[in-house]
Amino acid sequence: MSNFDLNTCFTKFKTDVSVINLPKKFTFPFYYQPHEIAVLAANELQILIQEKTWNHNFDTNLPEEKAAGKMFGVLVVKNAKGKLGYLSAFSGKMGNQVALNGFVPPIFNRLKANGYYLAGEEELNQINRKVWALEKNAVFKSWKDLLVKETTYSSVVINTEKQSIKENKNLRKNIRDNQELTSTLTQRLGQKSIHDQLRFKRIKKFWKGRLTFIQSKCDEFQNEIDRFKNQRKAMSISLQKKLFSDYKFLDANMNLKHFGTSLKILQHEFHLQELEIVAHLNYYNLLINKNLSRLLLQSSGGVFLQIPSLESIITFILLVAVNVNQYWGICLKV
Repeated sequence: MSNFDLNTCFTKFKTDVSVINLPKKFTFPFYYQPHEIAVLAANELQILIQEKTWNHNFDTNLPEEKAAGKMFGVLVVKNAKGKLGYLSAFSGKMGNQVALNGFVPPIFNRLKANGYYLAGEEELNQINRKVWALEKNAVFKSWKDLLVKETTYSSVVINTEKQSIKENKNLRKNIRDNQELTSTLTQRLGQKSIHDQLRFKRIKKFWKGRLTFIQSKCDEFQNEIDRFKNQRKAMSISLQKKLFSDYKFLDANMNLKHFGTSLKILQHEFHLQELEIVAHLNYYNLLINKNLSRLLLQSSGGVFLQIPSLESIITFILLVAVNVNQYWGICLKV
């Protein structure tokens, strides 16, 4: 962010907006038709996005990479001199940058060199590489393949034996029905039945033991993979909580509170899960104090700006750029 200039955040309209009647009240953020001046600001930002070269994998500039969407937003304002313009913001990052001239900067620069976030991300990547190596391990694969093969073969063997027992039983029944039964014959037929049952039990016991052994060899690898995944999950949650603590906002009473506190309040008041809260805050993210002399703006990607020189907020709109070339949508939520 060393080359970032805060003065570039305010953008003057290129179109003459003097004939447009400004809204008297701020629009209801959850259901409304965007004001024409907000649409105009959005259109100007669309043109800028299409004209500039971006370090982001839109389909037009990085065709070798899979195209990815990006959310942009505009907020129509007046500066301290009464000049009408707008602020622009984008979600997340562009390439490896979180702050670009012409757009409001992030609340917290998680990509700062030598910062804890990148260090934590590298630790997670190391775990990912260990998991990947274990999942691709040739010995692990051979045990898994053997388990599938032997499970299938054991089913064939056991089913074949079941069929043989059934045929032998029918054969013994036919003998009983068509021959004179002596004590010797009866004893011999009974012994054959017992022999078949014992043989079947031995076959099942053998395959159960063999498959259990092969499964245990697979489990040695899978348990290690699961251990790394659980470690990764715990580290990821810890890193996310630390990151949330650095996202600080001013509330309606101008008290500084971090994002984690807001999560707990929303969870208590509205019984929302953490991911639901993040999803809501990604849309419902405009915070202003009562006299509108200061501005707190968070875009969908965690963009934050405090500009004392802004006189008032006029209206706003969020753009959703799913594909710059093919689709533009206007999101009617903040």
